[in-house]
Amino acid sequence: MEDEQPKGTLPPERKRSVTITVKVSPTQKADIKRLANRCGMSVSSYLLVRAYNYRPKARLTDNELAAMKEFAATRADVTNYANALKALSNEERLALFRRYDFMLEWGQTINNEMQRLSAFLNRMNIPNALPTEAENVT
Repeated sequence: MEDEQPKGTLPPERKRSVTITVKVSPTQKADIKRLANRCGMSVSSYLLVRAYNYRPKARLTDNELAAMKEFAATRADVTNYANALKALSNEERLALFRRYDFMLEWGQTINNEMQRLSAFLNRMNIPNALPTEAENVT
């Protein structure tokens, strides 16, 4: 128990305490800072992950934020649809579900939305992080 580190602290050999100086032009500095900001990272963290050949993800673009709002609206539509189905009698529901054209269109619509949502969430799921030393061995 003597060797335990307080939670949230790094051992001395892992703590970033050494400086590397790199000369860049003012334009390059602005570009690097802009790229780091797009990824929600400090310039130091951004340059470090790029040095390890890791490509951090940019934060959500305006189009991606709009897509999230669209997914929220789609979720509301699906909830409203489910509530409307629950309000039907069993006979009415069975009659609706026995219609091939209705079921086919409904299934395709739901499937397309779920695939879009799944792809979007999978792409956004992994946060930017510094690579571990084990990942850097080539």
